[in-house]
Amino acid sequence: MTPTTKWRSSIPILFAAWCGWLSLRFLDLDADIDLETIGSALRGIGGATLGLIAAVGAGRGIWSRLNPTILEAQTAWLHCLVCGLLVWGLLGLGLGSLGLYGEEGSIAIVIVLLLGWMVPPSKQRVYSEEHKLRLPQLDVIDGTIIGLVLLIGLIDAVAPPVQTDELYYQLSIPARILENGHLPGGLLQPNGSRPLILHLPYASLLSLGGESAPRLFHLISSIALLLGVRTFGNEHLSKTTGTIAPLVLLGCGSFVQEFGLASNNLPTALCVLMALDAAIRAQPRTLAIASAAALSCKYSAAAPIAAIFLITKLSWRTRFWVGLSALCLISPWWVRNFVEGLHPLFPFGGWPTPHGTGEAARSSPAPAGPRAGTGSGGSGKL
Repeated sequence: MTPTTKWRSSIPILFAAWCGWLSLRFLDLDADIDLETIGSALRGIGGATLGLIAAVGAGRGIWSRLNPTILEAQTAWLHCLVCGLLVWGLLGLGLGSLGLYGEEGSIAIVIVLLLGWMVPPSKQRVYSEEHKLRLPQLDVIDGTIIGLVLLIGLIDAVAPPVQTDELYYQLSIPARILENGHLPGGLLQPNGSRPLILHLPYASLLSLGGESAPRLFHLISSIALLLGVRTFGNEHLSKTTGTIAPLVLLGCGSFVQEFGLASNNLPTALCVLMALDAAIRAQPRTLAIASAAALSCKYSAAAPIAAIFLITKLSWRTRFWVGLSALCLISPWWVRNFVEGLHPLFPFGGWPTPHGTGEAARSSPAPAGPRAGTGSGGSGKL
């Protein structure tokens, strides 16, 4: 790489860093902001960055053994991120079921995921130097995208949470997990019975970087999604499409407003995008893991995943086994609900019928007593 090329490649990084610095400078406009608050924000940035490295490292370790050729793709680091989130969630399910996902356990799992960077390639598969993880090559447009996301979402990410969904679901469940090391769930905490592929990582990030770390991790995931959209468009469609698509998303208010929040919508979109990328590449293992990750984030991803299975070039027999593999990767969450005496898809199904309603109430005899309107005096007419 020539010095001129190095300088050009550093321009988007410098621009994104400037936008991030500009966002943090807005914090100085608040007289109540002190060094402790800024230190908390920096801690959150460090925790979120470490979480990203751990997730990508875990995915890199999986793919170096199962499918090293995917590491050559321009979207390789995104496939590693999606796979790492799935692994993080499944390992967290095991620890949480044993009551070990407290402060220590949530940090220990991050260390385990980081070991994925040290996993050697499979000796039974063809491997070359080109199969090393391909990191993103940023240009000016990528830098502009990153800078705009930081300008829009960084202040929200480091500010105290105020959104209802965050307070009572997205951040509440990770806090409860850290409180006692167990996974919440059941009739009193139904949201905890969903697949917690994001909330278990959020719990680890809370331990590492405090309250802002999960939201900053989500902000990074939003950047990854936009860069993935551009890369996908450039590679599978056209350069023009790859440039316009992320800019259109940046102009969508409902999309932009989630940047600085701890949510599951944009990570789900990232998993669906990687499933589409794997389907076009005809990579069955990659498609299975991306599909499982998407469905573990939100069951509503089933509709786009089904459409993706229809357009892939894989044979129908392969599609069947890929779908079955994806369901197997989700099934531990269903088994957990079943063991706890719940419907496997609870809270989306299997709610008990309240006493006095339904068929039981209609078939039971009416209680003894005077009928309405037959009592004496004026009260009997009410």
